[in-house]
Amino acid sequence: MMVLAVVAIGTFAGCGSSDSSEKTTLNQAEATELGTQLINGYWNTLSCDGSDAIAYESLLDPAFQSVTATGPKDKPTILALLASVCYSSSEVKDIVVTSAPDTLIVAYKARYTVNGVQGPFQQLVNVFVKNGNDWDGVVSANAGNAPS
Repeated sequence: MMVLAVVAIGTFAGCGSSDSSEKTTLNQAEATELGTQLINGYWNTLSCDGSDAIAYESLLDPAFQSVTATGPKDKPTILALLASVCYSSSEVKDIVVTSAPDTLIVAYKARYTVNGVQGPFQQLVNVFVKNGNDWDGVVSANAGNAPS
C-alpha cells in the first residue's frame, strides 16, 4: 500500500497581530486548537477526485518536503500522488502540538483508506510556518506504523 503522509494544511485564520512583521506566538491552548484544525481540515477533505491536490497546491510552501519510508518527496511529487489515489476515509487521533513563534509542530496518528484498502495507524509529524494570515505546510514526516 502506498503510504502517503502529506502536510495537513488549511486556510484557517491565524491568531495574532495584523502586522505581518510581528511574529505570532500562540499559547498552548491556541496552538493545540489551530494544529488540530489544520490536521483535521486536511484529512477531512481528501477525496477520490483529485481536487484536493489542486486546492492545496498554493497552501504548501514551495520548499515543502514529505519524508516516508520510500524516501523524501518534493511538492510536485506529493501533488501528483494526491491526484492519483482515492482517499475514501480517514481517522486522526492523539494530536500533540508544540509551537514556537510563527511555527507549529503537530504530531499525531492517522489511518486512512486509500484505493479501498484501510491502512494501519501511522505516526505522523507535520510542521507549519505562518505566512501572512495562513499557515503553510513545510514538512511532513511519517514515522511508520504506530502501536494500537
